[in-house]
Amino acid sequence: MKSIGDKVIYVVLSLCIFAALSTLKVSAQTLDSTGKTIPDGKLEWNYYTGQVDYNSRYWANTNCGINYKFSIIPTFNDTVKILLHSWIVLKNDSWVLPDKKSNELLEHEQGHLDFAILCSLEFEKVVKSSTFLKINYSQKIDSLFKVTLNKYKMLEVQYDTETNHMLDRNKQAEWNKTLETMLKSQ
Repeated sequence: MKSIGDKVIYVVLSLCIFAALSTLKVSAQTLDSTGKTIPDGKLEWNYYTGQVDYNSRYWANTNCGINYKFSIIPTFNDTVKILLHSWIVLKNDSWVLPDKKSNELLEHEQGHLDFAILCSLEFEKVVKSSTFLKINYSQKIDSLFKVTLNKYKMLEVQYDTETNHMLDRNKQAEWNKTLETMLKSQ
């Protein structure tokens, strides 16, 4: 059996997710301090402070991070209870082309943040409803995170494809309603 102590797992995917796992009864801590929490979950253009990529074919880049930490409570037999907390940050490298700022574009970028929020909430629910063994709880948490993240990565690709990165206003309006419904159901 591998030792859990001082084990660090890096998860870097399209949403730039970072988490580190530590020893038994100690929380996993985020390695990322380069982002800002969004108090009410609503984006504003002044949050976009990253260096603009003028070579990009996109008008903005919303780079979100999902951070989580957990602690364990030993239970009977070979299981542990996981107390997990996750939170979202908007990474400091998020940017927007100054001449392209608009309410419509911000609304589209809000969709990317909403996917991160939904992923975080679903991950917390999945962990809460799962059973964890003492011998492999960190691997199972990591696996659950990756499965949940991949689901939302696929939805995010579908979102950008169907809305043509917000240029298809009718599809964007449909997705705005879908995301609102998804958030309310959490």
